[in-house]
Formats: sequence, C-alpha cells, structure tokens
Amino acid sequence: MIDDSIAREENMFLSKSALKIWWVFLRLSKTYDPLLGKLFVRAGELSKDLEHMVILMRVTEHYIILGGANFLNDHATTIQRVISNIVGEVRPRGTAYMFLVIEALLRSFPVEGGSLLQSSGVLKTFTEACASNYFEDDKCEPDRVIVLYLTALARVLLSAPET
Repeated sequence: MIDDSIAREENMFLSKSALKIWWVFLRLSKTYDPLLGKLFVRAGELSKDLEHMVILMRVTEHYIILGGANFLNDHATTIQRVISNIVGEVRPRGTAYMFLVIEALLRSFPVEGGSLLQSSGVLKTFTEACASNYFEDDKCEPDRVIVLYLTALARVLLSAPET
C-alpha cells in the first residue's frame, strides 16, 4: 500500500514536486475536464500545511479560471476550506498569493463568489481584521493586507449588496 501522508518527511519533497507538475499541467490545459477536477479534492487537505501555500493558491486560481461554473458547482466546499485554512494564517506576502484566488473567484463569479466567501466566514474575518486595524489593535494585520481585504469587501458589496 502506498503511503500518501503529506506529514511524513520523505513525502514533503514529493508533494512539492507533484504540486508544481499539477500547476504546470493546469496552465497548459486548454479546457476543463471533470476528471482533472477530481484531483482538486486533495487541495483541502494540502491547505492545512502552509508550506505549499503559494503553489496551492496558483493551482486553485487556475482551476477557478479554467473550470468556470462547473468547477465552482463541484468544488465550492473545497474552495471554502482552502481559503478558510489560509486567511489570517500567513504573512503579508502569503496573503497576496491567497488574494489571487479571491480575485479570480470574484472576477469570474461576482455574486456566487461573494456568497461563498460569506458562508465560509472569510468576509467576517476580513471585516474583523479591518476593524482591528482601524482601532490600531496591537495584533492587527499590516496596512497592505488590509488594503487587499477592503478591496475584496468592496467588490462583494458592489456586486452583491445583499451579501
């Protein structure tokens, strides 16, 4: 039996290489195939380990762009889990990569993307972080992260005010 645990030391190198191959394959794909989409289920588990966050965000962004509505319908809960595992857990540079996914989601699906972010609690996290920054809390996010959060909040509110 093959051990596919990403927690084992010897599997970390393989995970990183496999993620890079996965991303390149997605970039070269011209159309979305549901069989290709089945791989994305692993992203929820991979998002718990922040070591692979950058490449995982690129993979997720390309899935959203390539897969369109079919992908969103099939994998909305996995997208929620991936984003929820990362929001507020990474440094500002990591937040910029995470925002690639948020941007692709809101650009491709303004209303559905906003609902997805709202139901997963991501918009609440964004709002709380912005409030902490406004009140100059000691543990608040840096201004460059707050700008990204405010941008996402503005896009959601403009495209789906009821959210």
